[in-house]
Amino acid sequence: MRVLFLDDDPNRWKSFSREVIGKAEPVWVETAKDAIDQLKTNGPFNIIFLDHDLGGKIYAPSGEGTGWEVAKWIVDNIEDPCRVIVHSMNPVGARNIKDLIPEAEIIPFHLLLTTLIDGK
Repeated sequence: MRVLFLDDDPNRWKSFSREVIGKAEPVWVETAKDAIDQLKTNGPFNIIFLDHDLGGKIYAPSGEGTGWEVAKWIVDNIEDPCRVIVHSMNPVGARNIKDLIPEAEIIPFHLLLTTLIDGK
C-alpha cells in the first residue's frame, strides 16, 4: 500500500512512520508543493493524509501553501481519488478540505495513530 503523508512536523512523521512500518510504503512531504509534485510524478497512492496548516503556521486560512491547496489539486486532476484522511488540528481548515472532497475523513492526529494501530 502506497501512502502519501503531508505534515510539516517531523515528530508527527516519526510517530506515523513507526505505526505503518510493514503495513505501508509511506512517502513524507512537508509542503503543499512537494505533495503535488509527488502526486504528479509518483502517484497513484492508496491513501493520502493531509495536514492543513503547514510551514509552522497555526490556524492558517485555506489557500496556497496549505493542505487545502493539495485537496484542490486532487479534485482538479484526479478523476477517481483514493482515500483521503485529514489530520489537521485546524477544524476550519479540515472542514474546508472536506468541502472540496466530501468523502475525506477528518481524524485528529492523536486519534489517527490509534486508528492505525487498531487497523481501521
